[in-house]
Amino acid sequence: MAYQAFISYSHAADDALAPALQHGLQTLARPWNRRRALEVFRDQTGLAVSPGLWSSIQAALDESEHFVLLASPEAAASPWVDREIEHWLESHPLDRLLPVLTGGEWVWDPSRGDFDLERSTAVPPSLLGRFREEPRHLDLRWARTTETLDLRNSSFREAVAQLAAPMHGMTPEDLESVDVSHYRRVVRLRRAVVAVLSVLLLLVSVAGVVAVRNTREARHQQSLAEQNLRLAEQQTRRALALQLVAQAETLGEADRSLSLLLSLEASRLDPTEAWGSLVDRLAVLGGLERIGDLPSGVTTGDPAALDPDGVYVAAATGDGDIRLWQLSQLERKPVVLTRPQDLYPRVPDQLAFGHGGVLAARYSCPSTGVSCSDQRSKTRLAIWDTQTRRSRILPQSTDFEGPTFDGAGTAVAASSVNGKVRVWHVGSATVSRTLTPGGRPTAVA
Repeated sequence: MAYQAFISYSHAADDALAPALQHGLQTLARPWNRRRALEVFRDQTGLAVSPGLWSSIQAALDESEHFVLLASPEAAASPWVDREIEHWLESHPLDRLLPVLTGGEWVWDPSRGDFDLERSTAVPPSLLGRFREEPRHLDLRWARTTETLDLRNSSFREAVAQLAAPMHGMTPEDLESVDVSHYRRVVRLRRAVVAVLSVLLLLVSVAGVVAVRNTREARHQQSLAEQNLRLAEQQTRRALALQLVAQAETLGEADRSLSLLLSLEASRLDPTEAWGSLVDRLAVLGGLERIGDLPSGVTTGDPAALDPDGVYVAAATGDGDIRLWQLSQLERKPVVLTRPQDLYPRVPDQLAFGHGGVLAARYSCPSTGVSCSDQRSKTRLAIWDTQTRRSRILPQSTDFEGPTFDGAGTAVAASSVNGKVRVWHVGSATVSRTLTPGGRPTAVA
C-alpha cells in the first residue's frame, strides 16, 4: 500500500485540524533515518493537478490501509465524504475505518443496534446500518478551540497516539515507548555528530596552525636562502673584481687601454675593492690628463665617484658645485651640477653613484670662511638625477655620512654619529626605514 491512512473530512469544518492531525501521524515514532513515520493521504497534499478528480481520489483510497473519518455535521452533509466512505467499504474491511468526532453528536442506539438518527448529527448516511456493535471513536471536539495543535500538546499527542496505534500494529502505550526510544536515539546521534564535528574542527585547527608554522618556516628558509645567494653573488663579484685588479696591475704600461678597462670593470663589479685601483690606473697611466683643464679647481683630495653603469664620473669642488663627465667624452667640458640654494654655504665632501645615473652627495659646512646659519644641521644629504640635472634634499638627513646605494639604485643608506642608519627611497626621496644597530656604525654597505 502507498498510504497507511486516508483522511476524509469537510474543509468547512476541519480545514485546520486535518493538517495538524496528518503532521502528528507522520511525526510520532518516526525513525531518524525515515522522512515520515506513516504515509498519510490528504487531498490538499496528495493530489496534483489532474483532469480526473474522483479517479485520483479512488486511486488513493484503493492504495490506503486505513480510513480516518473526521466526523462532523458538515462532513455528514458532504456528498464527497459520503462517496469516499462508500467506495472504501466496497473493497476494505469495516474495522479499518477509524472515526474521529470533531463536531456535532455521535450517538449509538443499543435497542436498534445502530446510530440514533435523531440525535446523531455527525454520522454520514453511508455508515447507517454498517456496524453490528457500537464503534469506538476518538473525540477531538475540544481541538477546535485549541490554538496549539502539535505533539508538544500532551492531550493532542495522546489523541494522535490512539489513532496511530492500529496503523503501527501496537498499543498506544507501546507506541509512546517507541517514540521516546527514537527520540533518545536521535539525541545520542546528535551528540555523537557534535562530538565528531568538534574533534574534526580541532584537528583542522591543529592542521591549520601546523600549516601556518610550516609556511612561516618555509618563508624563513627561503629568506635565508636568498640572503645566502646574494652573499654568494657579492663574494663572486668581489673575487672577480680582485682578479681583474690583479690583471690590470700585471699589464701596467704594457697595455694602458686594457689595464684601464679592466680597472673600470672591476670598479663596476665591486667599487669598495676596486675604486682605489681605478684611481691608481688613471693616475699612473695618465688617464686623469685626458679630462683636460679643470676650471673649477679640482685638487687632490676632492671627492669623486664613478658611475657603476660606466657612463659618468663626478668630482666635487671647493666652490660647492659638482662636475660631471661622460667617460666616453672625457675631453669635453664637464656638466656643472650647481649646489642647491637651500644648502648654501655647504660644500659636497662625499659622493656616491647608484645604478641608473643617480648620484648622492653629502654637503657639509666648510671649516673656514662663511659659517652655516643652522649649527644643528651642519651636514645634509642630497640626490641628483644626472639625466635631468635635478636635485632633491633628503629629509631627516642631518649629520649623516657615507651615502651608499643598493644594487638596483632604488635606495640609498647613510649612518649618523648618534648610531642610526637611515634608508631613503630614491624615487620619492622619503625615509623608508630607520635602523638602530647599537653603537656607532663606521661603514654602510
